Amino acid sequence: MAPFARPVERDCQSYDLGVVPFIAPHPSADAEWTLEESRRRLEARYCPYDTEDGKLCLSFVCTPEEEQWMLLAEGSVEGLDVTEALELELDVRVDGALAGYLTLSARAGFENAFFAVYVRQLDDELLGALRRGQAGTFRVRAMKQERELGMTLDGSSRALGAVLGNCGDLQRLATPDTAPDRFVLLNGPSTEAAMDAARQALDDRIGRLLALEGAPDPDVRRAVAVQLPDGWRFVDALVGPSPELGYSNFARYFLVKPPNRDWVVFDPVENPPRIYIDRKRPIGAWPNLLLTTAERDLTIYERWYWDGSNYLYRETIPQ
Repeated sequence: MAPFARPVERDCQSYDLGVVPFIAPHPSADAEWTLEESRRRLEARYCPYDTEDGKLCLSFVCTPEEEQWMLLAEGSVEGLDVTEALELELDVRVDGALAGYLTLSARAGFENAFFAVYVRQLDDELLGALRRGQAGTFRVRAMKQERELGMTLDGSSRALGAVLGNCGDLQRLATPDTAPDRFVLLNGPSTEAAMDAARQALDDRIGRLLALEGAPDPDVRRAVAVQLPDGWRFVDALVGPSPELGYSNFARYFLVKPPNRDWVVFDPVENPPRIYIDRKRPIGAWPNLLLTTAERDLTIYERWYWDGSNYLYRETIPQ
């Protein structure tokens, strides 16, 4: 077939995009992956570049709230200036083979720090390569800059393995002491809106108490409400007086309202006096609860879970 148009010279031109600058591990940088362990944080960390003028470190971090990759970049790393970058892209090669990609976003309030939420289904292969390999490279791109940094995997298996192996327990045994942003205390002033919600949910129970011969007039006397950003609502309600409610003639009820569903009532909550709502949960699941009691100078935390029909005790969290 005849061409539709005559080819022009530039159609066949090739372009030399250049060689990506390579930065060898700096002599002052850490010689291997390191491990930091505490009740509030597990971190496997490696810094291929760390000088007075610049710093670039890769970490895999577990906190009581989440697992995540974290790339720390500060200052200018031999031409890789990240001070104005909003995002970093990172390709990881291990022993010459591509192990995976990470996209890390700048985090508000942390100058020159970039984070990527770890997704186990996507990043297991990358973690496995980092644990098995001998050496690798990071290819980092930011604001039309690109650099390749050499790295060693000495100690990566030990450090990453310790974080992965212990992260579940660190998160499972979290308390408001170690993860204050994760838990919401069901506490505060009583409000008319909370009392009305409790009366609606407890209407049948209060009605039965009112029907007792010679009984006083029981009602919701106090109610405290908490609503989470995702729509879950919780109420701690005090009802009474009535001889049917025990020695004190009063009882506390714990009420939960999932989004777009009716209130679920849990009959009298005797102890403990404080209820914490755990905001970390799988999608669609009911939140866990931490019920607390104080013994002398020690706070006892009990973890309770939803079994499909009620909240049940799971375990006491060691302090």
